[in-house]
Amino acid sequence: MGIDAPAFEFLLRSHAEFGDFGSTIILGRQRMLMRDDHERNVFAELLKRYRPDLTLDDIAGDYVEHFIEKLGGVPCHFMDISPYEGAQVIHDCNEPLPENLRESYNTVIDIGTLEHVFNIGTGMKNVAEMVKVGGQFLCLNIANNHLGHGFWQFSPEVFFRTFSVSHGFETRIADLHYQGRFHRLRDPEEAGRRLPVTTQGCTYIVFAARKAEPRRLFEKGWPGQADYVASWNIFLARRAMRDGDEAACENILRTALAEHPGNPMYRVELSRVLRRRGEHDEANALILDACSLAADNDEVSSEFRALFEAQFPTAEATEEPGETPATITIGAVTVAFDDPRIPPATRGALERGRYEFKEREILRRMLRPGNRVVELGAGMGVVSLTIASLVGGDAIVGFEANSTILDLARENVARNGMSIALHNAIAGPRVIAEKTPTIDFFVLRAFEASSTRRVSPGQSPCPVPTVPLEDVIAEHEADTLVFDVEGFEAEIVEHTDLSAVTQLIFEIHPKILGRDAALRLIDLLERQGLMLRQDLIFGDVIAFDRSAGVSRNGRDIFAATLDFEAAMAAEDYEQAAVIADRVSEDLSTNAYFHYRLSILDRARGGDGLASAEKSAELGSMDFALFADLGKIYAQLGRDADAERMAERSHQIFPRAGR
Repeated sequence: MGIDAPAFEFLLRSHAEFGDFGSTIILGRQRMLMRDDHERNVFAELLKRYRPDLTLDDIAGDYVEHFIEKLGGVPCHFMDISPYEGAQVIHDCNEPLPENLRESYNTVIDIGTLEHVFNIGTGMKNVAEMVKVGGQFLCLNIANNHLGHGFWQFSPEVFFRTFSVSHGFETRIADLHYQGRFHRLRDPEEAGRRLPVTTQGCTYIVFAARKAEPRRLFEKGWPGQADYVASWNIFLARRAMRDGDEAACENILRTALAEHPGNPMYRVELSRVLRRRGEHDEANALILDACSLAADNDEVSSEFRALFEAQFPTAEATEEPGETPATITIGAVTVAFDDPRIPPATRGALERGRYEFKEREILRRMLRPGNRVVELGAGMGVVSLTIASLVGGDAIVGFEANSTILDLARENVARNGMSIALHNAIAGPRVIAEKTPTIDFFVLRAFEASSTRRVSPGQSPCPVPTVPLEDVIAEHEADTLVFDVEGFEAEIVEHTDLSAVTQLIFEIHPKILGRDAALRLIDLLERQGLMLRQDLIFGDVIAFDRSAGVSRNGRDIFAATLDFEAAMAAEDYEQAAVIADRVSEDLSTNAYFHYRLSILDRARGGDGLASAEKSAELGSMDFALFADLGKIYAQLGRDADAERMAERSHQIFPRAGR
């Protein structure tokens, strides 16, 4: 048993995101697996990224206690089935936990031990019960392609059901690690369906959970898979309704929802019961909540569609002959709003004016008449039309692999009275396009997440023709490249000759590529003279410019923004403040950063006013920033200023209200 590079990175990442480990117990007597110079170099690079204050000498030793102690894991104990390697706690995890070990450690770490425990249910219960309230469980175990290594290879749902809200836990990290990258996992309960994953090569499951409340595990029996449990509860509720006992039906569903608050299927079923007796407000709220959890669930999206059509009737149902279908206008762009090709989550973003708002804001700041643009991943045409409104329709050529959504984009272009060349193809690096005349494209109902990467074994590949991107840039005489291609950006940056491009705008996907690979792309671009625009780091949408000056390596700046957002997501506001202070000078002209600082200040008990005003001062055209500033003014009793900001927000996006 030992700590290899993925486990080493997971523990460093956990410390960076959640702080010192405190009193720690590790299952098994774990060794540091640095067996050759290559492995030592990998460990050294990981230390440099996460803990630059440490060297390999600082954590040296056959076993891992010196390393854990550097992560604040003091005291550091080991649990093993026998004392032959010097473990301080001797216990067989096949057997129930002694009372004196319950809630006895701040951090419980399992790196590859549970897979060797035959009585796995008791083993899972044991490790969960050792965690103190406020403490955490951290594990990395085999998930796939290591048959014969132990008794078990784990499905993610084992961890989601053990470390659940009903057992007093909050999930902090749920990833798979394979092919050198971490890939985020989703709880099948929150998806309302199974989420099978197929991988190549040795695959680890990486999981971290915090104990929020003291609860005994499995008091109501062993957990079942979320979809089975939901199906049974809904069956019982429907049987009660069939027997004429509506109160029992509702009670079954509300009890299930209280026990499984993340499951959208109980919301859907309960909404149907409420709607039957005319309680539409709560029914609608339940559907909207379900959609926010699982817009890609067919049953959820069907209910949302019915709700949407009731509130925004289709043209056929309500309009006079010759009238156009319902549309929505964002800035200078008008697009279809009630089209069945648009998934519910996208409709919600359109209705709130948030769809592609980062891209639209950056484009407004960068593009000028005379720029010529190639866009990859045109989607439904919102970004394409925004570009055309800034530089003219003949100055943009776009590519979209999904033929169905490309048809919608072309309809939206015609709706705006423009002419934009949009092609059903994948424009990729010459070295790929010339060797591969077609590339398999995997289509999702949530079209923005469709990509050249399979994310579900149920997806069928659709072969799409490829064209050399270098030829497209040359033929169009393009100086600007815009793309959102769900991970394919790695191939574009690594293999395309971008010497003719002076501006680059794209969404980067660290959760798909992995953190290291994403940061490497920034290194590669800056080596080619395309410098990161520090004023235009809008979360995961970033921009590069050959004429931009930077005070230091753009990789470091972007890495810091990733750390900042991770700290904010974890509600570690002190760590977020430390990171913000470190990069405040570099991001002093970044409107989005000041908007996030305002949120941070309020989370720490301040009013957020100074940062919100700075964000507005920097000339944003994002109506939400002005609406947010207006709320702060209102809370401070500055009603005239609040009304002025509401007016500004309303001018930019009238549906925002006043």
